[in-house]
Amino acid sequence: MNLRELDLDHFYLMQILSITSQHIRIRIHSIFEHLHRLTVRQFDERLTDYFFSYFSQIKILSLIFTTYKMQVYRTKLNFLDKIFASIPNLLSLKLEHLKRPHEYYAYAELQSNVHEQILKFHSKNSFWLKWYDEHTQKHHRHVTLLFSK
Repeated sequence: MNLRELDLDHFYLMQILSITSQHIRIRIHSIFEHLHRLTVRQFDERLTDYFFSYFSQIKILSLIFTTYKMQVYRTKLNFLDKIFASIPNLLSLKLEHLKRPHEYYAYAELQSNVHEQILKFHSKNSFWLKWYDEHTQKHHRHVTLLFSK
């Protein structure tokens, strides 16, 4: 199978992986090896154990956060370390429906923390980061990160 792009629901994939045999998980992993682009809907950052390792060859990743239960303010995105460690060839990462803090100091702390996490895996000159918020993008709040190799 030559699957190059995939759009999936994070929660349902994690459920499937939790009830399948090791043999089936290995087969799924081999199918996912050829993917270049992945969109993960209903992304829940609490359910990421082994998740990103299934997609180690991804170059373009979009994570769309669950909008009904995960709309909390964050000042750190802990799952970024897992992404960068598991997906070394990543060129583009888009995080959608990421609710940012309204307070300036908390928003600045979030941006600083994300920069620090990226710098663990990429040099300062190898990434570009663009934040969009409710003022610039009314319905699609997101951050886009682009990396060069």
